[in-house]
Amino acid sequence: KILSQQKNTAFFRENEVITIIVDDGSTDGTGEWVPANYPEVILLKGTGDLWFSGSMNKGMKHALHECACDYILVWETDIFPCDNYFEDLQSLMKKSPVTDILSSKMMIRNQPGLIFGLGGFFDERTGNKGLIGAKEQDGPQYNKPVEVDWFLGQGVLIHKSCFEKVGYFDEVVFPQYHADIDYSLRAKKNG
Repeated sequence: KILSQQKNTAFFRENEVITIIVDDGSTDGTGEWVPANYPEVILLKGTGDLWFSGSMNKGMKHALHECACDYILVWETDIFPCDNYFEDLQSLMKKSPVTDILSSKMMIRNQPGLIFGLGGFFDERTGNKGLIGAKEQDGPQYNKPVEVDWFLGQGVLIHKSCFEKVGYFDEVVFPQYHADIDYSLRAKKNG
């Protein structure tokens, strides 16, 4: 519903946007409800054993190989775009080289103005990692692009060339958690 409220933005006007949902074995009627209410949405089914990484990979592979998409916007059902999100994303797409992965600043929904994180840092020597801006008040210092070592796996725009160089999320080693961190670090090593 929130996405449909922002469909009149440059992002939706200037790009052919295809929505793909991976339904990994839900039993709540999602598999029937989505095509009945949103026939333009591509619904891919899983058997319940895909988890995060397998579900994302299934959707990304379909988008790249079957729909010939240039970009993938990784999205999850528990995130909501703020006002102007897609306008800002379109603007960043135009300014950024395709080799950049664009990661969203994530806010804590029930605590207005408080940041969940906008990516993270990682020290290869010590293994120390953490979120940038976590639990801090949003402000001007967080309203500009910043380079991060790893992204949060939600609201992330990735060009197809990255998948060609890096591959997909590691669904064997990281089926549910940390696949986004692993993918980010592999992508960074590959330029």
